[in-house]
Amino acid sequence: MACERTSAVILGIALTLAPAVATARADEDLSLQSSLNTPIEVVVLRADSVDAAALERALASRAPGVAIYRFGDDAAPALTGDAPGRRVFIDVAVAPADAAEPGYRLIFILTDGRAYERDVGEEGGVRAIASAIANTLAAIEDDAIRPARKQATIPEPTPAAPAPTPEPEPAPEPAPAEPAPVEPAPVEPAPTPLLDLGFDLAPVTALVLAPGRLQGSAGYGGALRLTARLPRGAGFAIGARTLARSSDGLWLVRTRVSAAAGYILRVNAVELVTIAGASVEPWSVREGGERITLGAGPLLGGFVSAAFGYRLRPRRREGLALRIGARLELGGSALPSGRAAEVRRPDELRPTLGLGGFELAVGIDVALWFTLRRARPR
Repeated sequence: MACERTSAVILGIALTLAPAVATARADEDLSLQSSLNTPIEVVVLRADSVDAAALERALASRAPGVAIYRFGDDAAPALTGDAPGRRVFIDVAVAPADAAEPGYRLIFILTDGRAYERDVGEEGGVRAIASAIANTLAAIEDDAIRPARKQATIPEPTPAAPAPTPEPEPAPEPAPAEPAPVEPAPVEPAPTPLLDLGFDLAPVTALVLAPGRLQGSAGYGGALRLTARLPRGAGFAIGARTLARSSDGLWLVRTRVSAAAGYILRVNAVELVTIAGASVEPWSVREGGERITLGAGPLLGGFVSAAFGYRLRPRRREGLALRIGARLELGGSALPSGRAAEVRRPDELRPTLGLGGFELAVGIDVALWFTLRRARPR
């Protein structure tokens, strides 16, 4: 009697639980079937072993309704969502050594954990891989293949290495301080030439050109002149000339004192002196060494003179020069009465001696020049 009651209780419990278990299994199968029939809309592709860009283009033409992302940090939002099965991670890798043929192994991992595998040969390249991916996605949607695993995990993208922080550029070394400019020692200016002084010595001979009755030699002698030359070339001179001649026992001695001005041209070592001036020329007649008193006054006149020569300058004596050349002079003179002087003996008609009129004098000219300079400022 007791056994029958126990059996009845067990049977009642079994009948009560059976519908609940059946209902739970039915709900699980319905949920799985709904997940399998959901179309795949997003694919995250990792293809490190092939040309990823070419594979993406080939897959886009074979699965036009699928959004394709490349695996990385930017693809993380594409793998999130509430609907399982709508997003798939695909890894394209080189097939392992135990594969049936060399090529590539495709691994598909859905967000609900299901994982599928498929091998593709080397022939066909990215086009063959893209076709295999498209066919596998369609088979997954239709539940035509079984998953290799059911609790696979989609790998996390490896965070990109942070860009190295650029090292701060070292501060530029300060430029070396430029040495203070050294002022050159003041150069003392050369003393400015004040003027040149020249002493001329010239043996000369003179000829009377006119009047005709007095033509001939006017005498022989020498001249001494002191000349000053300013820096711009202007020249001033004073001088004395003595001439003497004899005729019929009489000696005529004449000494001319002159003052002149002109221009002294210097070109390198060549010097040309041109001057014009006035003169006073006392004269006397001697016989037997005694002076004869005639009572006549001195000759008054003027002249123009040109001296041309070559200047020699010793190297060790700055400011010293020697000119050697020739002199040519044309002059005219007369007594205060305006006539030339004539000396006659009482019993003679022709003059024994004559002076005055126009005369030409020539001679060798030697001049020694000294340069006078201003004193240096202290």
